[in-house]
Amino acid sequence: MIIVDTGAWVGLANRRDDYHEPCRRFFLSNREPLITTYPVLVETVHLLFQRVGVAMALSWVETISHHGLRIFTLEESHLPQIVTLMRQYRKLESRCT
Repeated sequence: MIIVDTGAWVGLANRRDDYHEPCRRFFLSNREPLITTYPVLVETVHLLFQRVGVAMALSWVETISHHGLRIFTLEESHLPQIVTLMRQYRKLESRCT
């Protein structure tokens, strides 16, 4: 299972994004199940509205809804693990490669 964050979704949907091609290649070749969160979806839609417009944002939501994307619901009990992971990976850059 692969957790997908906002940067990968925006890179995929926005052809003008610097990471569009690596993100596109990743999503085309990936065979693992994908999971994301509602905050990631909200942030992605917001950024897509600003950068590529409502029509493209709507198209993106329709596309992911047809591909069996799983949405993980965050709960308060997850916060300690989130902090641990953020500390562990804080030096990594956000990219799709």
